[in-house]
Amino acid sequence: MKTTHIIIAVVVLVFLYLYLSQKSEAANTFNNLTGDYLMPEILTPLDISGGIFPNGSNYPAATQSQRILEATNAIKPLDENGNASPSGKIGFLAVGASNPVHEWNRFVDMALSDPATNEDTVYINGCIGGVSIEDMNSGQSAVGDYFAKLTNTVMAEGITPEQVQVIWFKSDCLSHEMWNMTQDEYIQYFADNFSITLQKLYDTFPNLQIVYTSGRNNPYVDETSDIYLSHGGPRAYFNQLGYREVMDRQVTGDADLISYGAGKKAPVLSWSTPLYTYPLGTANGSGHVWESVDVVNDGVHPTDSGQIKVATLLHNFFSTDTQAKRWYLSA
Repeated sequence: MKTTHIIIAVVVLVFLYLYLSQKSEAANTFNNLTGDYLMPEILTPLDISGGIFPNGSNYPAATQSQRILEATNAIKPLDENGNASPSGKIGFLAVGASNPVHEWNRFVDMALSDPATNEDTVYINGCIGGVSIEDMNSGQSAVGDYFAKLTNTVMAEGITPEQVQVIWFKSDCLSHEMWNMTQDEYIQYFADNFSITLQKLYDTFPNLQIVYTSGRNNPYVDETSDIYLSHGGPRAYFNQLGYREVMDRQVTGDADLISYGAGKKAPVLSWSTPLYTYPLGTANGSGHVWESVDVVNDGVHPTDSGQIKVATLLHNFFSTDTQAKRWYLSA
């Protein structure tokens, strides 16, 4: 009996050693991934340090700005077949994982309570917890075919896929392989996956004009916790870099991301409002502050205060942005 107990104890100790070694190695690799950047706790928001759009700017390049203008001008009430109609609707869909499920609901409450917003807009929450960008593309997420699920969600709100013209997107690639990648490898990995997502969204919603994205908030995740592998430290920072890479590809004419004309394969991609901030209560360039009180005990998902902060930023952006307010507000 003692021999059996000893064997079991040895097996348990070996397992714990390998598990903890793997986590330690992952954390070290992840920190190395930051390269010339500062450590995760003090990474600088892109809207302060390098610009959320390509070439170190917080504003889109002239060509992309023109595409955004064309896309927003094209947004108008459509009937169920996608034809312009004074009695039609503008489908505004949220796509993402768990955090935006709650943030979107708070945003919709604000939008609907504001008499200045466009009454023709239908707000649809298509976010599903636990579904990463890779899961969306695979067709084998926890809900099966994610894009079929989106279609069903849209139709349950009384509109057709042909009426969806605007999407707010907030998600991430959550593969643990990130721990083994260099900075450039991860950015390319994210951009490759998200480019596929944009194409699939356009295939699903043929009148989709524009996708506004928000990068993730800084997490407050303990490096010793299991959730660190999926949401730890600089992942939210590199999430922004991935979106910026896709924008750069679209601006420079990537054939898979053409957003206009007969060869259109994807919607125009733009930022809504940047959400990544310095930790410990220091604001980003938009004045946004993300504190530990804004997340629940897991360090990732928003509390009521976190939900309200994101919702307020979104409503302010769509109400004041020169292009977005063309369709978001009443004429």
